[in-house]
Amino acid sequence: MTYATTEKAARALSISPRTLARWQRMPEFQAAFRKARRDVLAQSIARFAKGAPAAVATLFNVMVDSNTPVAARVRAADSFLNHTWKAMEIDAIDGRVPPADSDKNPNTELGNKVAGMLRGIVENADPSRHAGPCVPLEVDAVEPRRQEANQLQEFLQARCIVAAEGDVESWKSERCWVPVAELYPNYAVWAAANGDRQRLLKGSFEERLHELGREKGRVRPAGGRGTKQVWVWFGIHFNTTAKD
Repeated sequence: MTYATTEKAARALSISPRTLARWQRMPEFQAAFRKARRDVLAQSIARFAKGAPAAVATLFNVMVDSNTPVAARVRAADSFLNHTWKAMEIDAIDGRVPPADSDKNPNTELGNKVAGMLRGIVENADPSRHAGPCVPLEVDAVEPRRQEANQLQEFLQARCIVAAEGDVESWKSERCWVPVAELYPNYAVWAAANGDRQRLLKGSFEERLHELGREKGRVRPAGGRGTKQVWVWFGIHFNTTAKD
């Protein structure tokens, strides 16, 4: 496995290529070679699994970040779903293999490692999962979204004034907006001050705002065509009388 050709492998072992070829026909040699190859593959899988949680966390963040281009979010979502379905398929197959057959199959241990790795990828990448009895994914995913919405509402009530009605044009004329560059940092400071260690990621924060009917747009805070435009959230402005 280390050398590209039989001749190079034989030279490294200080034997002739003919001797090595004869060994390769021996059942004992073939069994030892298969075991060594499985060991090498298992080591590669272990190295892959070690970096998988960080890789999939990155994939998940791209998928939920509303500032990421739509094409990139679609690719990330497609990849995430493919990994999820593969893990579910392997898990289902693994559950149908009787224990006695597993003991007889030399590849079962490696297959179990792959199944476990894929299950771990999906579990680590999905923040809606939690410890405890297993429940359907559809049910499990609802509660985190409700918690996120509640957390956002608490922040808005504490630090902002949210317009009950209106549209972008009316909010723009009434200067009912807050700079995008300031809103999330203010939320992060508020969450830290309240001891919240599970604050919303920026992508989730903005998704919840969209669900509340808030929209992004650009305005000229200083007025006039020649002034700089900035991105803002319409229908919200800071409550300057709010206390920490």
